[in-house]
Order: sequence, then C-alpha cells, then structure tokens
Amino acid sequence: MHELNFFNNHFDQGIQWYIDQMPPVSSSQVSIEKCAPYMWNPQVPARVHQTKQDMKIIMVLCDPVKRLVSLYSHINSYKLADGSDPLPPFSDIIQLKDGKLIENVHPRPSQPFLESGKYSVFVSQWLEFFPLEQMIFISGEDLITQPLVEINKVTDFLGKSGSVTDRNVYYDKRRGYYCFESDNSKWCMDKSTKGRAHPELSPQLLSSLQNHFQPYNKKLEELIGKNFGWPKYFGKKS
Repeated sequence: MHELNFFNNHFDQGIQWYIDQMPPVSSSQVSIEKCAPYMWNPQVPARVHQTKQDMKIIMVLCDPVKRLVSLYSHINSYKLADGSDPLPPFSDIIQLKDGKLIENVHPRPSQPFLESGKYSVFVSQWLEFFPLEQMIFISGEDLITQPLVEINKVTDFLGKSGSVTDRNVYYDKRRGYYCFESDNSKWCMDKSTKGRAHPELSPQLLSSLQNHFQPYNKKLEELIGKNFGWPKYFGKKS
C-alpha cells in the first residue's frame, strides 16, 4: 500500500481504520505500506511499536546527496504539474557561505530538506523501539540496477523466500528501467517519476554536500553494520 500516512497523520483514526485501508491478502501473503515520511517523523517509531511490537521495518537508502537533489526535482515536478511557481534554483536554496552549508529556502515545510540525508539520526530513533533484527536496509542504487537481488533480500527477511524470481522481473529497454510482473499485473518505473533531470551542482557545492553527510554516513555504518559505498552520486539522473 502506497503512503497511507497512518502513523504520522491519521493515527487518531485507530488501527481498524488502518487495516481497512489495506488490500485483502491470503494467509501466505504479507501487507506492506510504503511511506517515506515514517523514516524521519520522530513520533512514528513509538506509534508503530505501540501498534505491533514485532513489526518488520524496511528502509531503502541511497546516497544522501542523490536523495537531496532527487527530492528537489520531485518537489519541483509536482509544483509545475499543479501550476504553482517552480522552486528557486537549487544553488539558491542550498548555498555555501563561509565554509558552511546554509539552507536559505525550505522547499516543503512538512519534511526535512538538507537534513533528509542524515540517516543515522532517523535510524537511531527507530532503534530506540525496534531491535536491528527487525530492520533491513536496502541500497536504493542497487534496487534500480539489480532489483531481483535486493527484492530477494526483502523476501528472505519477511520469511517469503523464493516468492519472487527472474520470471517476475525484466528489463524494459524502452523505459530504461526494470519492471515487475505477477498474476497478470505489471508495474514499471518510468520517466514520469524516474530519470528527471537533476539540478547541476558546482564541484565545490557537490564536494561540500558530500563532506556534510560523511560523518552521518559513518555513524550509520556503525549503527547497522553496513557500508553502502557512498558517495555514489556524481550528478546523474535517477
């Protein structure tokens, strides 16, 4: 299920409301909700734990600089689609002044922007309520380039090993992305949501952003025991 926002915006509706929004599943299936704001909202881990203490948590993480510029492009595309004024240039929002990064404009007040790549801060909030054994961390870069490998990590984690095979995943040359097919239904990433042009970053700003996130990347590795090999972002589309 895609972004119900139950644990951040609709928790007062009660757990039955949440269950009612989910699609019906058989005893051999599991329900998953995808909701990015759950990661950084400080109220969510406690609410999830209150609801189901053995909940399994899946986090898909990419290079934090890539995350930042992708978020910029994502917000800007929605503004253009609904006729709103576009965002200022990225270099006007995040600037380097006296050797420090300054966020001059907050593109979307409801969520962090420059802070969004400080994954270790958010993961620490979750680890206050859930053991590491109930969490899995997937590389966003690898999910795009080798989706079956990453999906199988998730199915193993969920106790559903073998439920997704190479018959379910194929590469669509026209779209330029992998697609997923199951039970006569198909889902593909496409260029309306992926492959948006990213703002061009000066070498100095790119380097400053990478240095800004480096200590948080190191702390994340200490917390979860996984090195994602960042930085991996060098100004490409995603």
